[in-house]
Amino acid sequence: MITVTPEARLAGLLCDLAARTLPEDVGQRYAEEWRADLAADPTYALQYASSILANVLVLRLTLSGAVKADQPLRCQLHLHHYVPIHDNPENRRATSHRCTRCGHITDDSGVGGWPGRFNVSDRDPYAR
Repeated sequence: MITVTPEARLAGLLCDLAARTLPEDVGQRYAEEWRADLAADPTYALQYASSILANVLVLRLTLSGAVKADQPLRCQLHLHHYVPIHDNPENRRATSHRCTRCGHITDDSGVGGWPGRFNVSDRDPYAR
């Protein structure tokens, strides 16, 4: 007879709860995988299940396509690290900015300063 500890039972319930937040077509599959992981190594079952529950919202957003899996967290929060690029050789004042982490490109439309930030002047901050 197999004895199930209270910690293992709670871990199974946490995994089921996490699976219910996922889309129906994949939730059951993830629940089966997580339960198999719990059965394979029950030593840290409660820690494993709580980490699943803590990260299930990110998994849900990734599965739905709302968040790119390869996009850094800071870029997902729109905290890009922009560097200026001059892609118009005819007008050097028109600069675009590219994020060094995810490659996102934005145009400041002729207004100086970093894109998305408060600008106190219209002059080009890169002109010397």
